[in-house]
Amino acid sequence: MDAYLKPTLAALLSALIILGATGFMARADRMRFKEHQRQVVMKEAGILRARLEGALHSRVYLAHTVSAYIKLSPKLTQADFTALGQEIIGSLSGIRNLTLARHGVISHLAPLNGNTPALGLDLLHHPTQGAMASLVASTRQTWIAGPLDLVQGGRGLVCRSPVVLPDGSLWGITSVVIDEPTLYAEAGLTRENAGLELALRGRDSRGAQGEVFWGDPALFTRDTLLLEIQLPSGAWQLAALPKGGWGTSPHQGPLWLAGLLLAMIVSPMLWRNLRLTQLLRAEIGERERVEAEERSLIVSLRESLATVKTLNRLLPICASCKKIRNDEGYWQQVETYISHQTDAVFTHSICPECAHRLYGDFLPDEDA
Repeated sequence: MDAYLKPTLAALLSALIILGATGFMARADRMRFKEHQRQVVMKEAGILRARLEGALHSRVYLAHTVSAYIKLSPKLTQADFTALGQEIIGSLSGIRNLTLARHGVISHLAPLNGNTPALGLDLLHHPTQGAMASLVASTRQTWIAGPLDLVQGGRGLVCRSPVVLPDGSLWGITSVVIDEPTLYAEAGLTRENAGLELALRGRDSRGAQGEVFWGDPALFTRDTLLLEIQLPSGAWQLAALPKGGWGTSPHQGPLWLAGLLLAMIVSPMLWRNLRLTQLLRAEIGERERVEAEERSLIVSLRESLATVKTLNRLLPICASCKKIRNDEGYWQQVETYISHQTDAVFTHSICPECAHRLYGDFLPDEDA
Protein backbone atom coordinates (compact mmCIF):
# COMPACT_ATOMS: atom_id res chain seq x y z
CA MET A 1 0.00 0.00 0.00
CA ASP A 2 2.83 2.42 0.90
CA ALA A 3 4.40 1.86 -2.51
CA TYR A 4 1.27 3.27 -4.18
CA LEU A 5 0.67 6.08 -1.66
CA LYS A 6 3.41 8.50 -2.69
CA PRO A 7 2.71 8.36 -6.46
CA THR A 8 -1.01 8.70 -5.79
CA LEU A 9 -0.53 11.72 -3.51
CA ALA A 10 1.85 13.32 -6.01
CA ALA A 11 -0.62 12.77 -8.86
CA LEU A 12 -3.50 14.23 -6.83
CA LEU A 13 -1.35 17.22 -5.82
CA SER A 14 -0.41 17.88 -9.45
CA ALA A 15 -4.09 17.72 -10.46
CA LEU A 16 -5.01 20.17 -7.69
CA ILE A 17 -2.23 22.55 -8.74
CA ILE A 18 -3.35 22.44 -12.38
CA LEU A 19 -7.00 22.95 -11.48
CA GLY A 20 -6.08 25.71 -9.02
CA ALA A 21 -4.07 27.51 -11.71
CA THR A 22 -6.98 27.04 -14.10
CA GLY A 23 -9.37 28.53 -11.55
CA PHE A 24 -7.05 31.51 -11.04
CA MET A 25 -6.84 32.14 -14.79
CA ALA A 26 -10.61 31.69 -15.15
CA ARG A 27 -11.22 34.23 -12.39
CA ALA A 28 -8.83 36.70 -14.01
CA ASP A 29 -10.58 36.15 -17.34
CA ARG A 30 -13.99 36.77 -15.74
CA MET A 31 -12.75 39.98 -14.17
CA ARG A 32 -11.24 41.18 -17.46
CA PHE A 33 -14.41 40.31 -19.36
CA LYS A 34 -16.68 42.03 -16.83
CA GLU A 35 -14.44 45.10 -16.81
CA HIS A 36 -14.62 45.18 -20.59
CA GLN A 37 -18.42 44.93 -20.41
CA ARG A 38 -18.57 47.70 -17.81
CA GLN A 39 -16.46 49.94 -20.04
CA VAL A 40 -18.80 49.27 -22.97
CA VAL A 41 -21.89 49.94 -20.83
CA MET A 42 -20.24 53.01 -19.30
CA LYS A 43 -19.56 54.38 -22.77
CA GLU A 44 -23.10 53.80 -24.05
CA ALA A 45 -24.79 54.96 -20.82
CA GLY A 46 -22.43 57.94 -20.64
CA ILE A 47 -23.59 59.07 -24.05
CA LEU A 48 -27.22 58.81 -22.92
CA ARG A 49 -26.44 60.72 -19.71
CA ALA A 50 -24.71 63.50 -21.64
CA ARG A 51 -27.65 63.80 -24.02
CA LEU A 52 -30.17 63.83 -21.18
CA GLU A 53 -28.21 66.45 -19.25
CA GLY A 54 -27.90 68.54 -22.41
CA ALA A 55 -31.62 68.32 -23.12
CA LEU A 56 -32.47 69.26 -19.53
CA HIS A 57 -30.05 72.15 -19.19
CA SER A 58 -31.07 73.67 -22.50
CA ARG A 59 -34.59 73.98 -21.09
CA VAL A 60 -33.40 75.05 -17.65
CA TYR A 61 -31.61 77.87 -19.44
CA LEU A 62 -35.00 79.11 -20.65
CA ALA A 63 -36.19 79.39 -17.04
CA HIS A 64 -33.09 81.45 -16.24
CA THR A 65 -33.79 83.61 -19.30
CA VAL A 66 -37.32 84.34 -18.08
CA SER A 67 -36.01 85.13 -14.59
CA ALA A 68 -33.43 87.53 -16.04
CA TYR A 69 -36.13 89.22 -18.12
CA ILE A 70 -38.35 89.71 -15.09
CA LYS A 71 -35.46 91.35 -13.22
CA LEU A 72 -35.30 93.95 -15.96
CA SER A 73 -39.10 94.27 -16.32
CA PRO A 74 -40.70 93.40 -12.97
CA LYS A 75 -43.96 95.15 -14.04
CA LEU A 76 -44.42 92.78 -16.99
CA THR A 77 -48.03 92.54 -18.25
CA GLN A 78 -49.80 89.32 -19.28
CA ALA A 79 -49.67 90.41 -22.92
CA ASP A 80 -45.91 90.97 -22.71
CA PHE A 81 -45.50 87.58 -21.06
CA THR A 82 -47.67 85.88 -23.69
CA ALA A 83 -45.46 87.29 -26.44
CA LEU A 84 -42.32 86.23 -24.55
CA GLY A 85 -43.76 82.79 -23.98
CA GLN A 86 -44.53 82.31 -27.65
CA GLU A 87 -40.93 83.13 -28.55
CA ILE A 88 -39.55 80.72 -25.95
CA ILE A 89 -41.96 77.87 -26.65
CA GLY A 90 -41.35 78.19 -30.39
CA SER A 91 -37.57 78.11 -29.94
CA LEU A 92 -37.38 74.68 -28.34
CA SER A 93 -39.56 71.58 -28.47
CA GLY A 94 -41.07 69.98 -25.41
CA ILE A 95 -42.04 73.20 -23.57
CA ARG A 96 -45.64 72.76 -22.45
CA ASN A 97 -46.12 76.16 -20.75
CA LEU A 98 -44.48 78.96 -18.76
CA THR A 99 -45.79 80.50 -15.53
CA LEU A 100 -44.84 83.37 -13.27
CA ALA A 101 -45.81 83.23 -9.60
CA ARG A 102 -45.38 86.64 -8.02
CA HIS A 103 -44.92 86.21 -4.27
CA GLY A 104 -45.66 82.52 -4.87
CA VAL A 105 -49.07 83.06 -6.52
CA ILE A 106 -49.43 82.36 -10.26
CA SER A 107 -49.92 85.70 -11.98
CA HIS A 108 -48.83 85.13 -15.60
CA LEU A 109 -49.33 82.19 -17.97
CA ALA A 110 -48.17 81.33 -21.48
CA PRO A 111 -49.94 80.09 -23.41
CA LEU A 112 -52.98 81.39 -21.67
CA ASN A 113 -55.43 79.28 -23.63
CA GLY A 114 -56.51 76.25 -21.61
CA ASN A 115 -54.45 77.25 -18.56
CA THR A 116 -56.54 80.08 -17.10
CA PRO A 117 -57.81 77.95 -14.15
CA ALA A 118 -54.27 78.01 -12.81
CA LEU A 119 -54.27 81.79 -12.38
CA GLY A 120 -54.28 82.74 -8.71
CA LEU A 121 -52.94 79.34 -7.55
CA ASP A 122 -50.82 79.74 -4.41
CA LEU A 123 -47.79 77.53 -5.05
CA LEU A 124 -46.22 78.01 -1.63
CA HIS A 125 -49.26 76.51 0.08
CA HIS A 126 -50.26 73.95 -2.55
CA PRO A 127 -50.63 70.41 -1.09
CA THR A 128 -48.45 68.77 -3.74
CA GLN A 129 -46.34 71.59 -5.18
CA GLY A 130 -45.86 73.65 -2.04
CA ALA A 131 -42.78 71.82 -0.76
CA MET A 132 -40.77 72.33 -3.94
CA ALA A 133 -41.93 75.94 -4.35
CA SER A 134 -40.93 76.70 -0.77
CA LEU A 135 -37.53 75.07 -1.38
CA VAL A 136 -36.94 77.32 -4.39
CA ALA A 137 -37.94 80.40 -2.39
CA SER A 138 -35.79 79.52 0.63
CA THR A 139 -32.65 78.39 -1.20
CA ARG A 140 -32.90 80.95 -4.06
CA GLN A 141 -31.83 78.10 -6.39
CA THR A 142 -33.34 76.37 -9.41
CA TRP A 143 -34.98 73.01 -8.73
CA ILE A 144 -36.66 70.45 -11.01
CA ALA A 145 -39.83 68.86 -9.66
CA GLY A 146 -41.25 65.59 -10.91
CA PRO A 147 -41.70 63.87 -13.21
CA LEU A 148 -45.38 64.13 -12.36
CA ASP A 149 -48.78 63.78 -13.98
CA LEU A 150 -49.87 67.09 -15.51
CA VAL A 151 -53.37 68.57 -15.13
CA GLN A 152 -53.41 69.17 -18.88
CA GLY A 153 -52.68 65.48 -19.46
CA GLY A 154 -49.50 63.56 -19.93
CA ARG A 155 -46.39 63.67 -17.78
CA GLY A 156 -43.83 66.39 -17.39
CA LEU A 157 -41.12 68.07 -15.35
CA VAL A 158 -41.46 71.46 -13.73
CA CYS A 159 -38.33 73.56 -13.62
CA ARG A 160 -38.80 76.27 -11.00
CA SER A 161 -36.34 79.15 -10.74
CA PRO A 162 -36.37 82.11 -8.31
CA VAL A 163 -36.70 85.68 -9.59
CA VAL A 164 -34.47 87.81 -7.35
CA LEU A 165 -34.48 91.55 -7.89
CA PRO A 166 -31.28 93.62 -7.83
CA ASP A 167 -32.04 94.73 -4.27
CA GLY A 168 -31.98 91.03 -3.19
CA SER A 169 -35.71 90.69 -2.63
CA LEU A 170 -37.62 87.70 -4.02
CA TRP A 171 -40.02 88.87 -6.73
CA GLY A 172 -41.44 85.38 -7.26
CA ILE A 173 -40.92 82.07 -9.02
CA THR A 174 -40.82 81.24 -12.72
CA SER A 175 -41.81 77.76 -13.87
CA VAL A 176 -41.14 75.94 -17.13
CA VAL A 177 -43.16 72.78 -17.72
CA ILE A 178 -41.19 70.26 -19.82
CA ASP A 179 -42.82 67.38 -21.65
CA GLU A 180 -41.24 64.16 -20.34
CA PRO A 181 -41.55 61.95 -23.49
CA THR A 182 -40.07 64.71 -25.67
CA LEU A 183 -37.12 65.06 -23.29
CA TYR A 184 -36.38 61.32 -23.32
CA ALA A 185 -36.77 61.07 -27.07
CA GLU A 186 -34.32 63.92 -27.63
CA ALA A 187 -31.81 62.21 -25.31
CA GLY A 188 -32.27 58.88 -27.10
CA LEU A 189 -33.58 57.30 -23.91
CA THR A 190 -36.16 54.67 -24.89
CA ARG A 191 -37.24 51.37 -23.44
CA GLU A 192 -35.89 49.66 -26.53
CA ASN A 193 -32.28 50.82 -26.08
CA ALA A 194 -30.21 48.22 -27.91
CA GLY A 195 -28.34 45.97 -25.53
CA LEU A 196 -29.13 47.89 -22.32
CA GLU A 197 -31.68 47.82 -19.52
CA LEU A 198 -32.13 51.34 -18.13
CA ALA A 199 -33.92 53.00 -15.22
CA LEU A 200 -34.03 56.48 -13.66
CA ARG A 201 -34.56 57.49 -10.04
CA GLY A 202 -34.39 60.68 -8.03
CA ARG A 203 -37.87 62.17 -8.34
CA ASP A 204 -37.87 65.85 -7.32
CA SER A 205 -34.05 65.99 -7.77
CA ARG A 206 -33.45 63.78 -4.73
CA GLY A 207 -30.80 61.53 -6.29
CA ALA A 208 -30.37 58.07 -4.75
CA GLN A 209 -33.03 58.86 -2.11
CA GLY A 210 -35.65 59.69 -4.72
CA GLU A 211 -38.25 57.35 -6.20
CA VAL A 212 -37.76 55.43 -9.42
CA PHE A 213 -39.76 57.26 -12.08
CA TRP A 214 -38.70 55.50 -15.28
CA GLY A 215 -37.77 51.88 -15.94
CA ASP A 216 -37.75 48.80 -13.74
CA PRO A 217 -37.18 49.64 -10.03
CA ALA A 218 -35.63 46.18 -9.50
CA LEU A 219 -32.71 47.31 -11.64
CA PHE A 220 -31.37 49.33 -8.71
CA THR A 221 -31.18 46.21 -6.52
CA ARG A 222 -28.92 44.38 -8.97
CA ASP A 223 -25.26 44.73 -9.85
CA THR A 224 -25.86 47.70 -12.13
CA LEU A 225 -23.73 50.58 -13.30
CA LEU A 226 -24.94 53.85 -11.71
CA LEU A 227 -24.34 57.26 -13.29
CA GLU A 228 -25.19 60.63 -11.75
CA ILE A 229 -27.20 63.05 -13.87
CA GLN A 230 -26.42 66.51 -12.59
CA LEU A 231 -29.35 68.92 -12.25
CA PRO A 232 -29.26 72.62 -11.37
CA SER A 233 -29.79 71.50 -7.78
CA GLY A 234 -29.72 67.85 -6.77
CA ALA A 235 -29.38 64.96 -9.19
CA TRP A 236 -30.91 61.91 -10.81
CA GLN A 237 -29.38 58.46 -11.06
CA LEU A 238 -29.26 56.42 -14.25
CA ALA A 239 -28.96 52.65 -13.80
CA ALA A 240 -27.59 50.67 -16.74
CA LEU A 241 -27.18 46.93 -17.17
CA PRO A 242 -26.64 44.73 -20.23
CA LYS A 243 -29.83 42.98 -21.25
CA GLY A 244 -29.80 39.57 -19.65
CA GLY A 245 -27.23 40.67 -17.06
CA TRP A 246 -23.47 40.61 -17.16
CA GLY A 247 -22.48 37.90 -19.62
CA THR A 248 -20.00 35.08 -19.21
CA SER A 249 -16.67 35.19 -20.94
CA PRO A 250 -16.54 32.88 -24.00
CA HIS A 251 -13.13 31.70 -22.80
CA GLN A 252 -14.44 30.11 -19.59
CA GLY A 253 -15.54 26.80 -21.14
CA PRO A 254 -12.39 26.19 -23.24
CA LEU A 255 -10.18 27.29 -20.34
CA TRP A 256 -11.71 24.82 -17.88
CA LEU A 257 -11.78 22.09 -20.52
CA ALA A 258 -8.08 22.61 -21.22
CA GLY A 259 -7.32 22.56 -17.48
CA LEU A 260 -9.25 19.32 -16.94
CA LEU A 261 -7.62 17.64 -19.93
CA LEU A 262 -4.18 18.73 -18.77
CA ALA A 263 -4.87 17.38 -15.28
CA MET A 264 -6.15 14.09 -16.74
CA ILE A 265 -2.99 13.74 -18.85
CA VAL A 266 -0.31 14.97 -16.45
CA SER A 267 -1.53 13.26 -13.28
CA PRO A 268 -1.60 9.67 -14.65
CA MET A 269 1.73 10.24 -16.42
CA LEU A 270 3.28 11.50 -13.19
CA TRP A 271 1.85 8.55 -11.26
CA ARG A 272 3.20 6.11 -13.86
CA ASN A 273 6.66 7.70 -13.94
CA LEU A 274 6.94 7.76 -10.15
CA ARG A 275 5.76 4.17 -9.91
CA LEU A 276 8.25 3.06 -12.59
CA THR A 277 10.97 4.93 -10.73
CA GLN A 278 10.04 3.08 -7.56
CA LEU A 279 10.10 -0.29 -9.34
CA LEU A 280 13.41 0.54 -11.03
CA ARG A 281 14.97 1.53 -7.74
CA ALA A 282 13.69 -1.69 -6.14
CA GLU A 283 15.09 -3.73 -9.04
CA ILE A 284 18.43 -1.95 -8.83
CA GLY A 285 18.53 -2.55 -5.08
CA GLU A 286 17.74 -6.24 -5.59
CA ARG A 287 20.45 -6.56 -8.25
CA GLU A 288 22.98 -4.84 -6.03
CA ARG A 289 22.07 -7.22 -3.20
CA VAL A 290 22.46 -10.27 -5.48
CA GLU A 291 25.73 -8.94 -6.87
CA ALA A 292 27.02 -8.36 -3.34
CA GLU A 293 26.10 -11.93 -2.41
CA GLU A 294 27.83 -13.19 -5.56
CA ARG A 295 30.95 -11.18 -4.79
CA SER A 296 30.94 -12.54 -1.25
CA LEU A 297 30.56 -16.09 -2.56
CA ILE A 298 33.39 -15.59 -5.07
CA VAL A 299 35.66 -14.29 -2.34
CA SER A 300 34.71 -17.24 -0.18
CA LEU A 301 35.40 -19.70 -3.02
CA ARG A 302 38.70 -18.06 -3.77
CA GLU A 303 39.66 -18.34 -0.16
CA SER A 304 38.66 -22.03 -0.19
CA LEU A 305 40.58 -22.68 -3.37
CA ALA A 306 43.57 -20.93 -1.90
CA THR A 307 43.53 -23.32 1.07
CA VAL A 308 43.18 -26.46 -1.02
CA LYS A 309 46.04 -27.36 -3.34
CA THR A 310 45.10 -30.38 -5.35
CA LEU A 311 47.57 -32.93 -6.71
CA ASN A 312 46.36 -33.27 -10.24
CA ARG A 313 49.36 -34.89 -11.96
CA LEU A 314 51.41 -38.17 -11.86
CA LEU A 315 53.76 -38.32 -8.90
CA PRO A 316 57.13 -40.10 -9.27
CA ILE A 317 57.43 -42.24 -6.12
CA CYS A 318 60.21 -44.60 -5.17
CA ALA A 319 59.12 -48.21 -5.31
CA SER A 320 61.34 -49.04 -2.37
CA CYS A 321 61.46 -46.16 0.12
CA LYS A 322 58.29 -44.49 -1.08
CA LYS A 323 59.91 -41.06 -1.42
CA ILE A 324 58.40 -38.61 -3.90
CA ARG A 325 60.41 -36.54 -6.36
CA ASN A 326 59.38 -32.88 -6.29
CA ASP A 327 59.37 -30.39 -9.18
CA GLU A 328 63.00 -29.44 -8.49
CA GLY A 329 64.12 -33.09 -8.76
CA TYR A 330 64.71 -33.68 -5.07
CA TRP A 331 63.38 -36.77 -3.34
CA GLN A 332 61.28 -36.06 -0.29
CA GLN A 333 59.41 -38.06 2.27
CA VAL A 334 55.73 -38.44 1.47
CA GLU A 335 54.65 -36.34 4.46
CA THR A 336 57.16 -33.63 3.63
CA TYR A 337 56.02 -33.39 -0.01
CA ILE A 338 52.33 -33.28 0.89
CA SER A 339 52.93 -30.66 3.58
CA HIS A 340 54.70 -28.47 1.03
CA GLN A 341 51.95 -28.90 -1.56
CA THR A 342 48.99 -28.49 0.80
CA ASP A 343 48.21 -27.08 4.19
CA ALA A 344 47.92 -30.59 5.69
CA VAL A 345 49.71 -31.24 8.99
CA PHE A 346 50.90 -34.74 9.80
CA THR A 347 50.88 -36.46 13.18
CA HIS A 348 52.87 -39.67 13.50
CA SER A 349 51.46 -42.96 14.73
CA ILE A 350 51.96 -46.71 13.92
CA CYS A 351 49.65 -49.19 12.32
CA PRO A 352 49.00 -52.62 13.89
CA GLU A 353 51.01 -54.56 11.25
CA CYS A 354 54.09 -52.45 11.75
CA ALA A 355 53.66 -52.64 15.46
CA HIS A 356 53.79 -56.52 15.38
CA ARG A 357 56.62 -56.52 12.89
CA LEU A 358 58.73 -54.10 14.85
CA TYR A 359 57.64 -54.61 18.40
CA GLY A 360 56.07 -58.05 18.38
CA ASP A 361 58.21 -59.32 21.21
CA PHE A 362 56.89 -56.64 23.45
CA LEU A 363 53.24 -56.93 22.57
CA PRO A 364 50.83 -59.38 24.25
CA ASP A 365 49.97 -62.47 22.26
CA GLU A 366 46.47 -61.97 20.69
CA ASP A 367 45.79 -65.75 20.70
CA ALA A 368 46.49 -66.01 24.43
